[in-house]
Amino acid sequence: MMNKMQLLNSMLYKSGILPLMQSMMNSKTLIILAYHRIYNAGAYFPFDNDLISATPEQFEQQLRFISANGFTVIDFHDLREIMHSKEIKGNRYAVITFDDGFEDNYTFAFPLLRKFGMKAVIFLVTDCIDSTIPFWFDRFAFYYKQGLIKACHFPVGSEPPVENMPLVDLLSFMKTIPNQIRLGIMDNLDRENIELFDDETIGGLSRPLSWAQIREMNEHGIEFGSHTCSHPAIPMLTEDSTVEQEIAGSKHVIESEIGTRVVSFSYPIGAASPLAMFYVKKHGYEFAVDYYHSKNKLTRHFNPFALHRLHMETSLSYDEYRISMIT
Repeated sequence: MMNKMQLLNSMLYKSGILPLMQSMMNSKTLIILAYHRIYNAGAYFPFDNDLISATPEQFEQQLRFISANGFTVIDFHDLREIMHSKEIKGNRYAVITFDDGFEDNYTFAFPLLRKFGMKAVIFLVTDCIDSTIPFWFDRFAFYYKQGLIKACHFPVGSEPPVENMPLVDLLSFMKTIPNQIRLGIMDNLDRENIELFDDETIGGLSRPLSWAQIREMNEHGIEFGSHTCSHPAIPMLTEDSTVEQEIAGSKHVIESEIGTRVVSFSYPIGAASPLAMFYVKKHGYEFAVDYYHSKNKLTRHFNPFALHRLHMETSLSYDEYRISMIT
């Protein structure tokens, strides 16, 4: 049963009001969609459900809408050419992005992108590629759901009320503490539990991409950008040299592995700090995306190092998705 907002959205669309708004929409708009995972989790999922941006069925429906409604799907190499052209054409542009580099980007998203002849950009956490171990934040979610995280895993004096905190709040806590403390907590948890991911029925549910999969996708028009080497919360890094290495090192690795210039960067946790932006510019990136929920006006004066994105989530109804794209 639809809630009141969903019912209103559906009525507006069927009435023809929203299609009219669509035709009047500013043509010089750049919409960047932010996905993480494309997956059907089922009734129980031992990792972080919030990282699942759409089921394969939802993703296909969303791509079909983009295809049928006059959007030009581009990547950041295309955007570079558009911004260097004499005139920004009247098309509406969309960029489909994925953060982290989960294996299901290859298994589920890639075939659908090929079906619709669409490009996409995947931002990689390079230290994790070719690993059978989940990303640190998904390992943490798994440990939480299994009841394996205790107050004793945290430094004395900074223990959060683990038993009473929702996962989303505890993950936020982990992303706002000094990086060395976060690494220490994860080391303790991994030392006790890392072998659990050797079980394919567990580890196979949350796995990073392989370089072989990345090369195959790159050969078929998928762009790869950087999401740092290890996915730290950059504002929590205390050494400037560490920030620079995370940003520069990941770019070098991707370019060495696929032989294609990397022009785009995604700030981990969506945090575009001035220091991170400085090193992104210094090391030759031309675009960077944050996680601020908004569209971008495609003008000569926009900031290419603070591009906003629309968050894609499984809770987003199809009507809500359509409205977000055309209003």
